[in-house]
Amino acid sequence: MVDVLRKVLTERRIVLFRQPCLSCKDEAQVLQYETLMRIYGEDGKLIPANVIIPMAKHLHLTQEFDKHIVSDVLARLERPENAGVVMAVNLFPMSIQDSGFISWLCDILRQHAGAAPRIAFEVMEHGVTDKLDALRGWVERVSALGAKTGLDQVGKGFKSFNYLSELKIDYIKIDGSYARGIHESRDNQFFVDSLVKYAHGLDIQVIAESVENREEWEMLKSLRVDAVKGYGVARPAEWN
Repeated sequence: MVDVLRKVLTERRIVLFRQPCLSCKDEAQVLQYETLMRIYGEDGKLIPANVIIPMAKHLHLTQEFDKHIVSDVLARLERPENAGVVMAVNLFPMSIQDSGFISWLCDILRQHAGAAPRIAFEVMEHGVTDKLDALRGWVERVSALGAKTGLDQVGKGFKSFNYLSELKIDYIKIDGSYARGIHESRDNQFFVDSLVKYAHGLDIQVIAESVENREEWEMLKSLRVDAVKGYGVARPAEWN
């Protein structure tokens, strides 16, 4: 299986898609795009990410996938047609704790200095909040090179958000479970309202995910969320 995954990487059978996060203040403005990975088998059929990712973790190939995606995104950001585009890339939590990966990343950010301020790295909240020292060190190093850091799936495992005051992250993405049906859920409205107020007090932007309809979108706007993403906003499209 290791050989199969390595072949996916060497034959560049990873195709990048992107999904926009639209500003709640100006719906014509894309605050950022989120990078999505699609992998095709030798038969040309799509291999679901939820199959590949557990395999990559089990075989300790996560950093090779992260390096492949980061390198590809930075190279694309330097194309003239992508001037002004901001891309978010999800990383495996273990990558931000690995000194070798961090050194590699800093080197490639220096090589693509013009694109570095337009790339953001995301990690899942529940994968890193118990390792705040590592996350803090990560933020300091990549921000010094112009790159941004965000936390994904915030609120999935509810806990105090006091840790946010210890970090200098740029944005958070609220777990999609809070956006679904939020126009009909006082509990979800209270949670998002509280989180937005706390994050904005720290100059952290807030993005809501999994927005499926206009009612959810309008409620999130009223709660002063900065941007929204989901099938009710815009579907992913291949990034050519």
